[in-house]
Amino acid sequence: MVVYLIVVVVPLSEYSESNFLLIKESEMELSTSKVAESVTNLYRRCVIVRFGISKWDGKKSCDEEKTKIADTRGLLMKVNLFQNDERFKAITRVDSDARSFVNKHTNVWSHGEKLLSMKRFDFFVSKMNQFEDLYTNAWSKFLEEDNYEKSVLSSIDYWRQHSRDDWKDTITQADYPHPDELSYRFDFRHDYLQVPDGDFKVQVANDVLVDIQAKQTKLLENQLFESMTKLCDDIKDGLVKASERLADLPVPKVTKTDTIYHQSFKDTIVTNITDLCSVAHDLNLTDDPRITDLINETQKAVSNCDAKQLRESDSVRHTVKRNIDDVLSKFNL
Repeated sequence: MVVYLIVVVVPLSEYSESNFLLIKESEMELSTSKVAESVTNLYRRCVIVRFGISKWDGKKSCDEEKTKIADTRGLLMKVNLFQNDERFKAITRVDSDARSFVNKHTNVWSHGEKLLSMKRFDFFVSKMNQFEDLYTNAWSKFLEEDNYEKSVLSSIDYWRQHSRDDWKDTITQADYPHPDELSYRFDFRHDYLQVPDGDFKVQVANDVLVDIQAKQTKLLENQLFESMTKLCDDIKDGLVKASERLADLPVPKVTKTDTIYHQSFKDTIVTNITDLCSVAHDLNLTDDPRITDLINETQKAVSNCDAKQLRESDSVRHTVKRNIDDVLSKFNL
């Protein structure tokens, strides 16, 4: 399956402050005037990128056998034919990393489209070229005849060990296609196109043309407004999750060596926020000062701390949670 994302690049100019509109009840306001002005020269500031990755999923459907084959986690409806195979995992890892990179460095648009700030364009293209090379190398290495055969034998042996006694041969050599049949299943594309400039190359009455252009402008405004809304929502989601996880436990947890007053949380409780803030100014495609303030205040709230400090010091954790809650309150998030 091929999934396409369209990426559009939009640097911005100066805009007047006025005409604020609530995104949703109880959420922060965005400037609709900045959105309206920012689309007028969209074609001058953007490129469209079509990004798609296709790959063979390496799985066998076991719908009919789902009560006959199991691992320690329970019954399986689909079996990974290359369980624990590092070469196959490398393909999936590049796929996942490339998609995460695109999502991090772009804004949402619509119908699979994404927006990319021109400030990040050179970096974006360079990085995507690297991902393409990594992806090609990963699947090529996996499909090398000797490597592929070793992976097949190892995987068949794995499922014989983990299948119930009566179904040792549910996964067999016949379930594995020849590598020559699989190379066409892997593809990595990132094509760059010009954004339409709004000039309709058709002969129509002037009033019809004006109406078409007005509708297109309104559509672009709505899309850009939703894009900025999504950026604010992503920041909000990170802050809300951090606030919840950094709260004190209702009842402290007593261990053999210590008393723990906080909930468990991963290192990403902080890094998810800082990573987003590191690119968020470029994702502020309307240069809305309200979004700029939100990004700056969010960065300050979690600056100079990491998850290790938050786990080791209740005072640090309380301070960071208070800072986060202040941001959520100040921006009505």
